[in-house]
Amino acid sequence: MSDAASDKNSAAAAAADAPPLYLVDGSAMAHRAYHGFKNCEETLATATGEDTTAIVGFLNLFLQLLQRERPAQLAVCFDAKGCRASRQAQVDEARAAAPVALADWPDYKAHRKPSDPALMASMPTLERFVAAMGCACLRVGGVEADDTIGTLATRAAAGGGEAVIVGVDKDFNQLISPRVSILCPRGGGEYEERGTAWFDGKFEGITPELFPDFLALVGDSVDGIPGIRGVGPKRALLLMRDHGGVDSIIAAVAAGEVGRKGKWLEALSADSAPDMMRLGRRLAQLDNDVETPPLSALQLVQPRRAVLHELVARFELASLGDRLLAYEYDADM
Repeated sequence: MSDAASDKNSAAAAAADAPPLYLVDGSAMAHRAYHGFKNCEETLATATGEDTTAIVGFLNLFLQLLQRERPAQLAVCFDAKGCRASRQAQVDEARAAAPVALADWPDYKAHRKPSDPALMASMPTLERFVAAMGCACLRVGGVEADDTIGTLATRAAAGGGEAVIVGVDKDFNQLISPRVSILCPRGGGEYEERGTAWFDGKFEGITPELFPDFLALVGDSVDGIPGIRGVGPKRALLLMRDHGGVDSIIAAVAAGEVGRKGKWLEALSADSAPDMMRLGRRLAQLDNDVETPPLSALQLVQPRRAVLHELVARFELASLGDRLLAYEYDADM
């Protein structure tokens, strides 16, 4: 065996023995924590009136995760400024190429309300807390958090390691594999574990790689993907089991091989359907090749106590602050 081959095998063995890499959708966790308090009509603030609702909510969830999983490798990923621009460009390009078929296609995530100013003002502080806890905090320029997570998970798996994604975005389903799983928050500190067995039971007959095609058919209100009218999850799975992904379904419809009647078939046979399905799939696909730090930079280090003390005092975190300051990672990490 050559030295190069030996080094490659050694690296693969080391990756296989490494602990799982946890990848947290920090933007989603912050939104969930903040609006969880707001839905209860509760606002937290310092003595001077500075809103700490997002800070307290996020840190409670984050500390629960650390205590539950005891990770040794972890990165918290946040959406960057202008992160929707690349997918909006895809929408603009598709509409220009097919102005009639896609005339009614909405702008990317246009239906979403602007984030609460108090939440957005808290984001830099959340990142300071994450870094003070000894965790990697990633905000890649112009990139959505789910693309950063997709890139890191894909690279970890390709190198023989394992990745655990912590988030609620259904787009993460396309990443599921024997080496990539999902912890989906369910409230109260509980999580649903989603791996290959979960996916096979939920989407029987298709593979995770085809999940963007599934969303192109059924639609996704979160990302503004309309889907095909009359095609629900059951119909979509039947179509995909019989024909495969979007391109194969388009070919089967053109050949008259898909059903005989029904409004769903009329919608699927419409002149606009191919362009709609292809754009829907494109928007649902994660970009798994964005620029990120190396995986070796995502090892946890012990919390920076002095910085934590300062932040805890600054934002008057009381008992939560005590729990943050008391937390220690495993000695052998």
